Parts: sequence; C-alpha cells; structure tokens
Amino acid sequence: MSEAPPAGAADDLTRGWPLPVKQGGHFARNRVAKTREIRNCGENDRRVHSAPTRNPQWEETAMAKYVNPQEDLTATGSMTAVSIGATSTRPTTIDVNTIPAISRDESTQLAITEYASFTDLVRQLGSDDFGKPTDCTEWDVRTIIVHQVGAGEGHARWPEFFRQVIMGMRLAKGRDPVDGLNDFHLRERADWTAERAIAELPDVQARAVRGRRRFPAPLRLIPGSSPGVGRFSLGFLFDVVLTRDTWMHRVDISRATGREMILTSDHDGRIIADVVSDWARHHGRPFQLNLSGSAGGSYRQGSEGQEISMDAVEFCRTISGREKGTGLLAQRVAW
Repeated sequence: MSEAPPAGAADDLTRGWPLPVKQGGHFARNRVAKTREIRNCGENDRRVHSAPTRNPQWEETAMAKYVNPQEDLTATGSMTAVSIGATSTRPTTIDVNTIPAISRDESTQLAITEYASFTDLVRQLGSDDFGKPTDCTEWDVRTIIVHQVGAGEGHARWPEFFRQVIMGMRLAKGRDPVDGLNDFHLRERADWTAERAIAELPDVQARAVRGRRRFPAPLRLIPGSSPGVGRFSLGFLFDVVLTRDTWMHRVDISRATGREMILTSDHDGRIIADVVSDWARHHGRPFQLNLSGSAGGSYRQGSEGQEISMDAVEFCRTISGREKGTGLLAQRVAW
C-alpha cells in the first residue's frame, strides 16, 4: 500500500490550465479537457489503485509557504466542506443539492494538495515511462508533464494567461481553440525533456497557486462556455476546473504507467463530490449514483431515476470523455 506523500512533498506543486476564447464579443471558454483528443481506452487494463492514508502536515506547510500569510484561510466554515467525501462521516446517500459549492479558500487548499500529489507521482517515474501513450491520444506522459508547466505559467500571471489564449487561437486554425492552446504550451517547450519539466514544476505550481487566488475580480466575471457543458465564469475555471484538470491528468499518468494513484476520501472524494453535483445540475434528471472506491460514495437527485453503479474514477473518466458514456453518463462537465 502506498503511503501519503512525505513531509515537504507539497513544497513543489503542479498544475495549470486556461482557456477563454473570443466569440461573439465575449470570452467563451471551450472544454477544459481535451475532449476531441480523447479516445476510448477500455482496452487498457492497468488498474488505478487507492490508499486511504494522508499526511495533512505537508499541505499545511504549503498553505503557509504559497499563500499570503495575512490571508485568513482557516476562519471560514467552508473548509469543513472538504470532508464531504469521507464515507465514515457522511450519510449513506447524499442529496446532491446539499453538496456545498467549492469556496475560494477551499479551492486553494484543494489546488495545493492536488499539485503536490501530481508532482509526487511524476517524481516516481523512470525514463522508460515518459514515452508511454495516455488516454489523450496525441499525448504521451512527457507531453502531459510539459503541458502542466506551460499551463501553470499562464495561471501564475493573468497577462501570460491571455497571451497564451491569443496565441492558441492563432494556432487553432478552425480546430477547437483548446487544441491550439495546448499546441502553444508544447511548441514553446518542444525541446524540453520530462526531467526538465519535473524540475520546473515546484516553482511553477507555487506561483500558480498564488496567481489563481489573486486572479483579478473583474476578470473572474468574464463568461465562458463549452459545448455540452454550458456557461461558466473564469472565476469558476480558476477556482475549480483547473484543479480538476490536474487531477484527471494524474489519473491519465497513473493508468499509462501502471503507477498506484493515491486516493483519499477528504481530498479526492471532495473533488468527485463536486463533479457529481456539477454533473447533476447540468442534466437535471433524477438518479441514484453509487460510486465505489475510497473516494466514492452514494448520491441521489430526486426519486425513481436511473441507477448507476461504478468505480468513482471511472465515472470521472467517462464524463470527461475518456470513455464513451450512455444515458446520463453522456452528460459531460468541464475538466
């Protein structure tokens, strides 16, 4: 069984992902997951494992190091919402309408933990892992890691974020603008090795945590949209979706390399609960959802709806487009 990341692991963080696109006079945001690049990978029989352990000390260290000490992140009751994924304290079945939205403060905590988990995973990889294909058809493991660095640079400074968006639009040439943005991240770092990208992650992630939290209020209000997902703001993108994206890429790399993915009820369970709430809000239909695994749980909306039982990680992979979904599982959310 894998142990939780050791003390100091969160002193290096990961992540990033932007993407509003100018359409009809507004910045529109297209899918925060590379939906068009994603293929069905049911033939991949590598299992994503879980471990119920966690070391909160390194998260607290990161909070102190990467967030302005004068910002009070512990006084809000919203922090307790992190425990929504804990099967030992929650009711047997959760009404999705009672799941609280992720607050600014909680989003910072989740980002720090996820960045640290991603970096801890990729540091375990060997040179023979970096060329392995992933669920993102055009990307191997090295590409995902380099992408995380490029995207994180945009999340660290909002002028860089919009520069990347504009350059990505130019590269898209009729494709999904997100494809152009991803291309830009990789073209700027075409000669980077995976080792170099991993070495850069701690600094980039630390700055991304601070940049995401300080993203200007007026810019947070810019509306975005994504096909099949609907409208949301850049504030939602920076607070919620960017962390989801890093989490999903951690899944991608774990599956591609056969490495164990550490899942906890309070961190991963909270992310998944929020995804379930988002998914339910989009389709608006009654259901009973039973997700297995240490980050899973049982959720419902209304009564006498479709009953779905599956692994929690596979549920997320399906509604991200990495597996083909039918019925309610055809509804996607922003990743």
